[in-house]
Amino acid sequence: MHYYPTFFSQLKHTLFFLAFLLPLTATQAHADIKLRMWYHAETEKELVAIRHQVERFNASQTEVEVLALPLPESAYRTSVDRQAQRETLPDIMYFNGAYLSKFVWQGYLKPLNQYLPKPLLDDLLPSVKAQGTYPVDGQLYAVSNVDSGVALWGNKRLLEKVDARIPESVADAWTLEEFENILTKLQRAGLKWPLDMKLNYGKGEWYVSAFAPIFQSFGADLISRHSWDAQIKLTGLFADDAVETLDRWLQNGWIVPGHKGDTRFYRRDRAALSLSSHRMYPVHKEALGEDLALIPMPVFGPWHVTSSGGWSWGITRDSKHPNAAAKFIEFVMSQKEILALSSINHGVPGTLSAVNASPLYQQGGDLHLYVEQLQSIANPRPFHPVYPVLSRAFAGAIEQIMLGDDAMTALMQASIEVDNNIAANNGYPPFDDL
Repeated sequence: MHYYPTFFSQLKHTLFFLAFLLPLTATQAHADIKLRMWYHAETEKELVAIRHQVERFNASQTEVEVLALPLPESAYRTSVDRQAQRETLPDIMYFNGAYLSKFVWQGYLKPLNQYLPKPLLDDLLPSVKAQGTYPVDGQLYAVSNVDSGVALWGNKRLLEKVDARIPESVADAWTLEEFENILTKLQRAGLKWPLDMKLNYGKGEWYVSAFAPIFQSFGADLISRHSWDAQIKLTGLFADDAVETLDRWLQNGWIVPGHKGDTRFYRRDRAALSLSSHRMYPVHKEALGEDLALIPMPVFGPWHVTSSGGWSWGITRDSKHPNAAAKFIEFVMSQKEILALSSINHGVPGTLSAVNASPLYQQGGDLHLYVEQLQSIANPRPFHPVYPVLSRAFAGAIEQIMLGDDAMTALMQASIEVDNNIAANNGYPPFDDL
């Protein structure tokens, strides 16, 4: 998700990054090993939280000092590629998980299995392991201190007005028929747009997180995970079922239009359900209080699916001190540090021990359902180097569909773009033989 749509807000964001540089490049003479680190994040609060983690690590011991440099997302990928060509990558990178597959395929990262302690590896959420594991060699190349949660938020007061059953677990999720019946009743009860899908975020990774599970529930996908062909999955019969479903929601006027903004669920009685992420918990809870319900992803088709994927920590191939870099990653993956970051962005803690220590995510916590989903129905991003292209193409197709353009034409164009990119890269060996 992007929160900086205008020139002036993007300028503000860039200046915020620049404000970090001077204090974080100052060195401490006592450290025997100095590590360079690059990072970026979705919000300014998260940038501050990561900076504080670096400061706490540096203060916790005298052998290693991490010199952290924040980069705007717009410059991150190009900076990594440029420094990789010069063999001067930083020791540690913290980056959007959407970049992971490409970075690993390009050889930018070292496997973590030999550097991180086994108790930590065993403690990782299964979804974190799945995101960070390269299918070519089965090695773990990245870990995430928080994972994501995508589900439905509901307004109990409005749902109870139409006698809607409110599921409390994955096993109790709504079927497509029940979900659509509830939307019909809500609209008849006077809600102009009963469902908010955060279309105001615009095309980006959010569109993958929100809409890919709908396609995957029907048996479609962004790309075949065997033949690595996009067209067969994005435009096949199963995709037809997903498209027909989305078209029905649009034709019935159930979805809050993107230009109506971000407050239709939690500020005004114009929506009773919101398909959104863990990041919306604070504003939803403040606005709705005891009327707020977290509801599992519905079972739209034969399969029950939600998305997953968090921001990633990795050690680069150019690091001369990978064991020291691993000590820093072990530090930020500690229970205390995971909970510190989760308290800022409300992401799902990336280890089982941190989940059990989190008031929000432990059994009985307000957000425990997200953990249940990640442990049972989560489908990770396709781990293929074409993923950045795939994500952009799919999000663009969804944007066209939501604007009323022909869905299959949009999906066909997206699949052609992806398949052409794969062909132009000779199948991205060794994926061409997997």
